[in-house]
Order: sequence, then structure tokens, then C-alpha cells
Amino acid sequence: MAVLRSEDDRVTFHLKPLAVEFEDEEPHWLEYEMGFRVALARGGEFVGSSEGISLSLVESELVELVTRLLRLYEEPGEGTVRYEGTDPDFRLEVTREPALLEEAEAEAPVGTAAEGSLRVEVWVDLACLQRTASVIGPGRARAGLEFRTTWERLAEFLEQLQREFTQAAGREFVPREEPTLPAEVPFSRILNLFNQKDWQERRLACRLLERTGEGRAITLLLQALTDASAWVRESAGAVLSRLTGQSFGYDAFAPLAERQQAVRRVQTWWQTNRLSYLSPKRRPPPHA
Repeated sequence: MAVLRSEDDRVTFHLKPLAVEFEDEEPHWLEYEMGFRVALARGGEFVGSSEGISLSLVESELVELVTRLLRLYEEPGEGTVRYEGTDPDFRLEVTREPALLEEAEAEAPVGTAAEGSLRVEVWVDLACLQRTASVIGPGRARAGLEFRTTWERLAEFLEQLQREFTQAAGREFVPREEPTLPAEVPFSRILNLFNQKDWQERRLACRLLERTGEGRAITLLLQALTDASAWVRESAGAVLSRLTGQSFGYDAFAPLAERQQAVRRVQTWWQTNRLSYLSPKRRPPPHA
């Protein structure tokens, strides 16, 4: 069982693999049990707990999550790792505290992770937490648990996750590596990637669209803003921002209503600027 404890030992969060469902085609599903306990500040008495919440994680999503957390640990710099996968009942967010970052990295050796605290937020569907919602408090449509932990404890948690993945899946855990983008890809190939079940293929399509920068790429990226995978939406939003020079206030991990409002802003902008839009390759060079 992979356990992540808060720095004050009041909160214990865990993920335990239950089963692996192998299929002839991707994705492979991993069944995990999630649980946590919350203790009082004094006396160590536990005032809230939830055990046995079942999560269905796609294998590639778990690999992506662990890979991003490893990079957050290994590469100094401000950052946030957010996860909201195919199972909509679970969301995890790990953030470096900006106030701690400058002080921590001032003493950290070059090329090593900064010491200090991390803020961890766990959001779970309220239906899973009827017993503990009054303890940890509501957050929008979900119950939220927030605590601080240390880099050392995060590293231990990641080691446990990788070790237990290897035992459950029967093969070694391998962090994801960024694929090398081909020099040229036919647009028909990009369209085909957008129709794949694997979210990684759809995210790759977003990155390839940045290479073209054409108006039809903007249309496809608009569609990707409503993808089922938050990481595909994240990539589509980032590429759109770079191609158009606009931010639109889009957050791939925001609640659905907020994302829909941002998508309407993008659609309105595109309707207004579609005829005048020039791809980065066709734009005149900026004046010195």
C-alpha cells in the first residue's frame, strides 16, 4: 500500500492496488482502493476516516501522474501537478508553495530537488464521503482534503506506487518519456490520431497541430477543449494559446461550467478572427 503522510502526521492518504484488468486492446484498467484518515491536532485521536473507496485508473493515466510527480520532485522550479482521469470521482493536486520555493532553492544544490513543503489537495465525489464530509468540509460539488507534506515523504510514496504497480501488473514500471515529434505528418494522420481511444494519441495530435498552425488546426483544437481527458484538454488549451496569442482564461481542470464558459469565449474569438487569422509561419516578423 502506497501511503502519503502529512508533515504533521495528522493526515494519512493511501492508494492500494486491488486488481489489474488486462484487455486485448488499450486501455488496461487498474483497480485501486483509496482511503485517508484525519486526526485531531492534539491527542492523536482520529476524527474522520474513509476506507475502501474504489477507483478505476487507466494504466497510462497512472504512469503519467507518477511521471509528472517524479519530475516535480527531481527538477527544481515552481510547479503544480494535477490529475483528473477517466474516473471522475477522484482528483489529486500537488503544488510547490511559492512562498517556500525561493527560500528552499536558495540552499538546494544545483540539479537537486528543493527541500520544503508541498501542498496536497485530494477531491473525491461527495457520494463516497457521506461519513466524513462534515469533517473535511465541502468543496464545490466534491469533498476536499488539503494537507502539507515533505519532499522525502512524496519520494517514499512514489517509490511505493512504482513497486506496487510492478507487483500488480507483473512488469516493471517505466516513467513516460516525451515522444520525438516527426518533422512532417500528413493532416489525415493527425485527424486519425484525434479519433483514437488512447488519450495519449489525442494529446499527440494536439502537439502536431501546433506544427501546422493552420486555421483548420484551430478548429480541431477547439473540439479538443471538450475532450474527456483533462490532459488532452490541457495540451489543446496550451497550443491554442501559443497559436493565437490569447489565453481565454481556459483551465483544463476547472469545473465543467467554467470550462464551457471559456470554450464559448474561444469560439467567439474564432468567429471574429477566423478570416484574418494567419498561421505563425505566414505572419510578418515582429518589428525590432
